[in-house]
Formats: sequence, structure tokens, C-alpha cells
Amino acid sequence: MKVVTPIVPGYRIPFTNIAEHQKQYNKIPAYFYRDQEGTILFRWKLSMWERLKLLWTGNLYHWVLTFNQDLQPIRLSVDQPNFDQEVKKWENTNNASPAAYSKR
Repeated sequence: MKVVTPIVPGYRIPFTNIAEHQKQYNKIPAYFYRDQEGTILFRWKLSMWERLKLLWTGNLYHWVLTFNQDLQPIRLSVDQPNFDQEVKKWENTNNASPAAYSKR
């Protein structure tokens, strides 16, 4: 299993590589929504073996390093986000160019 880009297939959205300069970690491409909750979106791609194993067992394990701090809320989903709403939000702000968030 690995983190992949594009973050949302079919959309050209900017992403940030988290931990890009931390040698002890793999860099993770992520999209920052810039909302009040500080939402970050990643997309994970499973290998064929992982897909079969998930189909067979129905189990997906999620490991989190909290460094003994409070756990942040998380959400796992198999549904692609509706990014049309996100594009409209950016078109109505001065934070970024709508072209940067366009559909392919």
C-alpha cells in the first residue's frame, strides 16, 4: 500500500509533500483543504495482493503514531470525494487560482 497522486483522480489539484525533509519518514503527498477543521486528504493505492486480502478478510488496520498526544479524528473511505464542490469554493475565494483546481 502506498500514497499516490493525483490525490483525487480526474482533478489537477495542488499537493504538499508532508515530511519531505524528514529522512526518518517517507514523504506523503497530501491536499490541505484549508478549512476550519484543518482537513488533509491522502489517497492510498493497494497492491493486487492487498486488494484480494482485504476482499477476503474484510479487515483494514490503521496504525497511528500519537507520540502520547491526543488522537485526532480520522476517516477512512472508499468513496472518491466530490471535488466539484471544492473547485466552486476556490473559485469564490482569493486563496488560489481556480485553474489550479480544474477538472482534467
